[in-house]
Amino acid sequence: MILTLTRPKPLPFVHPKPARLPTRKAVTIGIGFYCRDGIVLAADQQQTMQGYYKVHTSKIGNIVYGDATILWTYAYLPNLVTVMKDGVFAKLPSGSPRPKLTLNQIAEAISKQIAEMKSQYPEEMAQQQFLLAASCGSGLRFFRVTGGIVDEPHWGCIGVGDSSLVNFIYKSLNFGPPVLTHANDALTLAVYMIHLAKQFVDGVGGPTDAVILRYGSGTPFFIPSQQIEHLEKKFEDMQYALREVYNILTNTAISDEDSERLIEKLAQGLRNLRKLT
Repeated sequence: MILTLTRPKPLPFVHPKPARLPTRKAVTIGIGFYCRDGIVLAADQQQTMQGYYKVHTSKIGNIVYGDATILWTYAYLPNLVTVMKDGVFAKLPSGSPRPKLTLNQIAEAISKQIAEMKSQYPEEMAQQQFLLAASCGSGLRFFRVTGGIVDEPHWGCIGVGDSSLVNFIYKSLNFGPPVLTHANDALTLAVYMIHLAKQFVDGVGGPTDAVILRYGSGTPFFIPSQQIEHLEKKFEDMQYALREVYNILTNTAISDEDSERLIEKLAQGLRNLRKLT
């Protein structure tokens, strides 16, 4: 019996699918409030490339164009922030001298740019998020971008902002409509939300940045780091006082001395609340 060996047919060549390099992500928490006297934006600084490293850098940026100012913070990919910024800038009416803009022109430039990015980067833009504040003359507008959709809420969160933690804090503190609240009070709440998220949410960390854009000003006021650290210290003092109160209340027998300590801790907690701003 003679065996005939046949040469195997070559397998078809399959082009390997190019592997996408790991991308640094801002697994952030960003919060914005549209208040009676201005807009507040705040965010943590941590950016992470999973399995490689994490860095701390500001996620709040701005464009100044004539008498107009556009501020933003973001969650997800930093490189898409550059695309957004350059695209919005290019879509603003140009001229020499630079023409005065209207808030509608700024809103149109943002909406057109986000629509283009959603078409060009559908997968990335499904996760990319922005909060933007714009001033022009005496007016203000507040925008939120999620999944390539632009809306104008009274307050918004991005990153872990959609989690139950942040929404629970907002509702449990009975903050009320932001449009009836002063920006300084909203700043305290925003920093407090981020302070808690940095303790309990993976990927959120580093220092906190915050900015206020007020009516009629046009000049953003970036909150000094010392002021934010002062607020965070007060939050820690409050949490410590509440833990002490809890420890006293869980004792079955409360002595007169413990009762006095309880009253003092409650009073100290109220004093801390009054000093926050």
